[in-house]
Amino acid sequence: MKTITCLALAIGITFFLACKTDTTVYTAKYRTQNVIIILIDGARYSETWGDSLHQYIPGLDAISKQGVVCTNFYNDSVTYTVNGHTALSTGYYQSIDNSGMQYPDHIGLFQLYLKTKKVVPSDVWIISSKDKIEVLANCADPSYSGKYQPSNDCGVNGLNTGYRNDSVTYQNAMNVLAGEHPHLAFIGFMEPDYTAHQNNWQGYLDGLMSSDNYTYKIWQFLQNDSNYNGSTTVFITNDHGRHLDGVADGFVSHGDDCEGCKHIVLIASGPDFKRNTVVTKHYSLIDINATVAELMGLKTAGKGEVMRELFN
Repeated sequence: MKTITCLALAIGITFFLACKTDTTVYTAKYRTQNVIIILIDGARYSETWGDSLHQYIPGLDAISKQGVVCTNFYNDSVTYTVNGHTALSTGYYQSIDNSGMQYPDHIGLFQLYLKTKKVVPSDVWIISSKDKIEVLANCADPSYSGKYQPSNDCGVNGLNTGYRNDSVTYQNAMNVLAGEHPHLAFIGFMEPDYTAHQNNWQGYLDGLMSSDNYTYKIWQFLQNDSNYNGSTTVFITNDHGRHLDGVADGFVSHGDDCEGCKHIVLIASGPDFKRNTVVTKHYSLIDINATVAELMGLKTAGKGEVMRELFN
C-alpha cells in the first residue's frame, strides 16, 4: 500500500509539474503584455533620423537608446495618411480613399485583438487628432464588419467632425492610459503633417518637435506606471514622409514614390527587443502588423514579416 501511495504521489507531482511547465512556456513566450503604437504624421526622414544631430527629435533620440531604430524603414505603397495607417493596422497595402469615407478591406490589429482575446472594447483604443483615422476601428470584410470594435477618440468627435489639436490628443491619451490601462492602443498626432501642408517650414519643424515631446512624455509614463513598466512594447513611426526638396512643391506635400515620401523611421522599445541598436534591414509598415501579432499571440492574415532583427 505504501509503494502504491508513493507511486501515485510521484505521478501526481510529475503531472502537476508538467502542466505547470507547459502553461509557463505558453504564456511566457514574450514578456510583452501591452503594445502602444504612436504615429507622428508626415515627418520626413531628413528631419528625423536622417538628421545626424537629431535636433528636432530629442525625445525619440532618448527612447532609441532603450530600444531599436530601423533606419531602412519604408511606406512601400501609396504615401497618403489613411493608406499608411491601413497598412500598419491590417498588414496589407491597400489603395483606399484618403478622406475617411472607406473602411479597410481586411481586419486590423484592433478588431483582431478584441476577437481573439474576447476582452471589452475599453481594452483597445484608437486615439487620433485626425477624425478619419477612426476607419481603423472597422473593416469591409463581412465576417468582421461592425463587430469587435475598439474604443475610439478621433478628431473633434469622430468621423467627419474635423481635426483637433495634438495637445488634446496627448491629454486624452494620457487619461486613457492612466484610467483604462488598455493592452493595445494606437495614438496618432497630426503634426508635423498638418502645418507642412500650409507651406510653413518653421511650423513644420515646431510641429515635429511638439509631437516628439508628447511621444517622449507618453513613453516616460509607460516606464513608470505599474501597469505598464516592464511589460509594454512601444512602436513609434510615421505613415509617410514628404517630397524631397526639388520634387513637386517639396516639404509641403507628399503622395508619390520619391525617397522623401517613402522613407520613414521606426523606433521600437520593449522588454523583448534589443537596446541601443540600429537595424539596417529593409522593413515596412505592414511589418508592424506582423510583429505586433507575434508579440500578442494573434493570428494575422496580413502580408507583413515579423521583424526578427528587433528581438533579443
